[in-house]
Amino acid sequence: MELDLAINPKDDKPFLAQIRDGLRSRIRQRDLMPGQQLPSYRELSDRWGVSMGVIRQAFTTLMEEGYVRIYRGRGAFVSNPLEEKQNLTLVLPRIGAEHVTRIMMGVKEVLSQANTGLLVQAANLDFDEEADIIERLDRSAIAGAIIYPPSLNKYVRPLRKLRDRDVPYVLVDTLLDGLKDVNSVTSDSTLMGRLALEHLVQNGHRRIGVVDIDGDAVTLINIRKGIDQVRAAAGDGVSVTSIMGSAGHLDAQRPWAGGYELTRQLLEKEPRITAILAMHENLALGAFRFLKDAGKRIPDEVSLIGLGDLHGFTICEPEITVVDQPYEQMGATAASRLLFILNHPREISQAIQLAPEIKVRRSVRTLV
Repeated sequence: MELDLAINPKDDKPFLAQIRDGLRSRIRQRDLMPGQQLPSYRELSDRWGVSMGVIRQAFTTLMEEGYVRIYRGRGAFVSNPLEEKQNLTLVLPRIGAEHVTRIMMGVKEVLSQANTGLLVQAANLDFDEEADIIERLDRSAIAGAIIYPPSLNKYVRPLRKLRDRDVPYVLVDTLLDGLKDVNSVTSDSTLMGRLALEHLVQNGHRRIGVVDIDGDAVTLINIRKGIDQVRAAAGDGVSVTSIMGSAGHLDAQRPWAGGYELTRQLLEKEPRITAILAMHENLALGAFRFLKDAGKRIPDEVSLIGLGDLHGFTICEPEITVVDQPYEQMGATAASRLLFILNHPREISQAIQLAPEIKVRRSVRTLV
């Protein structure tokens, strides 16, 4: 392919600027057409008598400006920053849940400032359906994806296959084991577990129940690790009793139902507990509803703290204390990260952790 530029050692501009400006001008003038493949760094280095490092820097700038796209194993291609619109997809376990809506708001806030289209694909809490959605993602239709994966490690396989198809993606909220060098944006889940149990222990609770699900994602494992750290530091005076439901069988119509039933089982198993920690906002809502139906006064008889917030928690009686995640920031950070790696395909992956926040309300009683 002919790609002659007037590279002149006597020019006032350094080689980098000459190459960058020359390529930019030819793309704008349509001497180089969108979709056209460019020669390799080595070929251009030999042709123009400059180092490959200079070529790479020039192409990096053009990628950031949207004039060039580079695909691993395929090479560099001309794009058109004025006309080309990248299509991205957001894969979700469901639409309608408050925390999912908050993630979507963060994603859209960032993408509204970029020349991108967004396709939202969601399963109705059917994790096998979500895996099928991931399996069908194709680089010919989308430039990249933001994925909120199921909390079970068996869904690592479709994500690995997605990488094999060279589809860039960023995981949000949930991190799975067995995925190396993956871009992700989550909360500091170990800190979430610590903050929740510390709040109960500091308020004098010694018999504590945990309403959990049997997901084996790294995120859930780390929350449990944080809980265990606080329990171990508190010594034998604090007991923690856990009850687990199935992460793979969730009721899309009544997402709180699992927490309701698990709380019933927990109190049957250990009726002397004074506080309950719910590992998810819907589990907390289910626990709240069961305690009310069972005539248990909150927090006088049983205190309650949840991981994740709902708007309705502030109008419950009493208002429910939570350790909340910055879901809007999570979505915005994931979108920004995806846009960055689309323009920097050789960028080292990052596992970004955001800080959770405890919101103290009135559902935890002080016993000491």
